Amino acid sequence: MTDDRSPWQYPPLHLPSKACLTVDGSEDSVSKTHPNQLIIEGLFYISTMYGSFGHLVLNIDFLAAALLGTSAVLAVITSPRALKWLSLPIIMFFTMLIIDYFGYPDGIATLKQYMLWLLAFITCLVLHENPNFFIRGKIFLLFFILANFLFLTPNAEDPSRYGLREDPHTVMANPSDLAYWCIFAVMASIAEVIRKKGFVRIAYMAVAIVSAIVLLLTVSRGALMILVVCMLVFLLLNARRLGGAEAIFALLATAGIALIIIYFSQPEAITNYEQRIDEESGNFSGRTYLLDEAIRVFLENLWLGTGKDMVNPPLHSRANVPHNQYLGLAVHYGIWPPVFLTIFLMQLATKSISSLITKQEPSSYNVSSELFVFLLFFLLMSMVSNVMLLSTFCVFYMAKILVYKPNYL
Repeated sequence: MTDDRSPWQYPPLHLPSKACLTVDGSEDSVSKTHPNQLIIEGLFYISTMYGSFGHLVLNIDFLAAALLGTSAVLAVITSPRALKWLSLPIIMFFTMLIIDYFGYPDGIATLKQYMLWLLAFITCLVLHENPNFFIRGKIFLLFFILANFLFLTPNAEDPSRYGLREDPHTVMANPSDLAYWCIFAVMASIAEVIRKKGFVRIAYMAVAIVSAIVLLLTVSRGALMILVVCMLVFLLLNARRLGGAEAIFALLATAGIALIIIYFSQPEAITNYEQRIDEESGNFSGRTYLLDEAIRVFLENLWLGTGKDMVNPPLHSRANVPHNQYLGLAVHYGIWPPVFLTIFLMQLATKSISSLITKQEPSSYNVSSELFVFLLFFLLMSMVSNVMLLSTFCVFYMAKILVYKPNYL
């Protein structure tokens, strides 16, 4: 079952008394199209693009944050009820603010990241009240990642891995960060390949292939493993919608990626202890030492943290982040912010699973399965990254999970 209606079309005005099916398979009505929708949406897009490419044109500090803040204020004015979903993130943010203000006034870089995350969340929650924003926003984010690929270059510290040039201040210059954005592009494109047909389907497939190639160039084994797991789950959930040839192609592609992971994971001759535990060498053992040290530091500073984002295990070449969203928060702020974040993610999981297991229309089920697999992706990613859960594509999908209403049978 496919849907070729334009994502830019709003629901027909001649059916005011009856909910209608949108491009994402959920119920919609004319009342869900806010008068400020296009203004808020435009500000969201502009702030995202300027945050990554603005330095190439006109370098104005905090302009991206100002545009995002304006969109969030307009969103709250337009639909204040959307804030009901953000009680835990708001509590978490103000807890972090209090700890930084009274204890670590010089270490607010992390707080700024979470502030932008919260503003983006507010904006996306209101925008998603019009379900057609889901496909429009997805098209924009895919265009955004493709634009970033123009700055692809070997990493300065490890030329065998590709990241993005740092001089334009791109938000995903690090190869690992770029890899997770590539996973988003591959999975979001494959989801649309299942739904669409004709030229649109070919276009999404091209985006998926290009993104997969860039993902391989990042040489991120963790990201590749996460992609394999999530793609297998998504294919299993949508097996009935896939034709025989498509299912075989998808499984072979996933198997190919798995073989590449095995190849990249071959043990290398390591003669120096310092090299073995150096995180930048790409060995998981290095991250194990960072995680162990992060746990130790957290337990020694349980209630208020240390005000720092990095830890430095004994004999490690340099301080580094723990590569774990929860431990990163715990080291800086203590126990409460990671507890609030965990409960919030459990709320998202409950909402996503509930949508998935409820009997619904096939097109609606396809979206529910996509949201569930993306949540799985975020949970896995949060275990190996400090900040990627704050990325725009994560906020985009998490907000959709919270407001999504499937079209039930």
